[in-house]
Amino acid sequence: MACAWPSVVLLSFLFAGSPDAGSPASGREWIDAIVATVGGEPIFLSEIELEARVAIIEQGGTLAAHAPLAADDLAAALEWAVDQRLVLAEAERLRVFNVDDAEVAKAIKAFQARFPDEKAMRAFLDSQEATEDELAAVLRRELRVARFLESRQRHAARAVEQEVQRALSSGGPDGGSEREAVKVELVRARELMRERYRALTRKELDELRAKADVRIASQVVQGRRGDGDGTNAPP
Repeated sequence: MACAWPSVVLLSFLFAGSPDAGSPASGREWIDAIVATVGGEPIFLSEIELEARVAIIEQGGTLAAHAPLAADDLAAALEWAVDQRLVLAEAERLRVFNVDDAEVAKAIKAFQARFPDEKAMRAFLDSQEATEDELAAVLRRELRVARFLESRQRHAARAVEQEVQRALSSGGPDGGSEREAVKVELVRARELMRERYRALTRKELDELRAKADVRIASQVVQGRRGDGDGTNAPP
């Protein structure tokens, strides 16, 4: 079951007084924000930003690693972060799809390869005030969640591929033009199946949400210390 918090609850986490007790209110500094809870476990804004940037970098967007994130980006990242934690909890309940340390090390190496060198990756982590252990936790969760979701689609995908192969082999020796037409239709069919897979995944995620205690802040505030000017923040 999901519900939203009023924005004042979110904002109450955003700022803490300066270490100097005599400093004015304008001297307050950003600390972090709880933007959601899943099963009573908090998700912090800093986690969302790190996970969003990791995902961008994994898709080849290294140049955008330090760019400010728009509020829409953060909102989408928050939704996916909630889904990931729901899937992870289900995988843990079923005791399936564990990811070992060697696989995580390989994922870290692949992530590092997106940067010019290790120093550049370290600079990215420093900019997010994140450690390599926190990066490893993000990558481990990604791997386990991906395996869980793929397992739900594997049987359907296998059946589709069998249909594809049967159709491609049905043209016969003089059926070249027919085979080409079949290929065109199969490209369309595959795209429709991808859409169906996405719909099935969304349905399963919605079912997990319906059974879980999910609380999401009604407002996600853009930016952390020194990250953008807040102009993309929602009113």
